[in-house]
Parts: sequence; structure tokens; C-alpha cells
Amino acid sequence: MVNFARKFNHSVMSALASAIASIAVLSVSTASILFVYKGEVPEELLRKEE
Repeated sequence: MVNFARKFNHSVMSALASAIASIAVLSVSTASILFVYKGEVPEELLRKEE
């Protein structure tokens, strides 16, 4: 019975870790889309002072 409890605990923890890792990867991959966008730079920042 103890062996069954250990196997069950191991499988539950493995599933939980996989779910957390999947959520982490999903949240990072969706946030990185924002960094692909490159807006226009205002002229004030492009001007070089002489």
C-alpha cells in the first residue's frame, strides 16, 4: 500500500509540474509577441544635436 501511495504521489506531482511548465511556456511565448512590434521613433529622438 505504501508503494502505491508513493507511485500515485509521484505521478500527481509530475503532472502538476508539467502543467505549471506548460503554463509558464505559454505565458512567455504570448508576451514575446509584443517585442516583435517596432513602432516609429519620434523625430525629436532621431535628431542629433550639433
